[in-house]
Amino acid sequence: MRKNKRREVFPYLNGLLMGVLGAIFVIPFWMMLTASFSDNTRLMANGISVWFQGFSFEGYVFLFQMSDIFARAILNSVIVSLASSVLSVVLCTSAAYVLSKKDLVGRKILNIVFMIPMFFGGGMIPTFLVIRGIGIYNTLWSLILPGSLAVANVLLIRNYFYGIPHSLYEASELDGANQLQILTKVYIPLAVPIM
Repeated sequence: MRKNKRREVFPYLNGLLMGVLGAIFVIPFWMMLTASFSDNTRLMANGISVWFQGFSFEGYVFLFQMSDIFARAILNSVIVSLASSVLSVVLCTSAAYVLSKKDLVGRKILNIVFMIPMFFGGGMIPTFLVIRGIGIYNTLWSLILPGSLAVANVLLIRNYFYGIPHSLYEASELDGANQLQILTKVYIPLAVPIM
C-alpha cells in the first residue's frame, strides 16, 4: 500500500521539480527579451525586471543602423564555428587513427602524452602567451586553433577505432591501400556515428 502511494506522488513531485527548474532556466532569457524591447531611459532608471518597461524598438534600430559591425560579428561567428568544427573533426580523427594502431612504436608513451592535458591545463595566461608567440593574436585563428584538438574526443574516437575489426585493416593492406586510403575508405565511413 505504501509503495503504491509513493508511485502516485512521484509524478506530481517530479512535475513540480521540472516546472521550477524550467522556470529557473527560462526566466533569464525572458528578462533579456523584455530588456531588449523596453524603453532605454526607464531601463536605466529602474533596472532590469521581469516585465516590459515601456515598449520600444530603439535597441534593434540601433543594432541594424550599425549593420556593418553586426553583419561582421555574425560572419565571424559562422566562420569560427564552421572552421573549428571541421578542423576539430579532422585533427581528432587523424590523431585517434594513429593512436589506435597497436603496432605503433611508442604508442603507450604517446597515449600518456595525450592524456596529460586532460588533467593538467596550462591556464589562460600561458595560452595567451602561446597565441601571441606564434603570431595569431588578434586574428580568427586565435579562436579556432586552441580548442581544435580536444584530447577527450581523440580518446573517444580511438576507443571506437579499437572496436573496428583488425581484419578490415589487414584486407585493405593486402589490396594495396596506404594508410591515408585505409583511414578515408575504411575507418571514417565506419566512424561517422562517433564523429
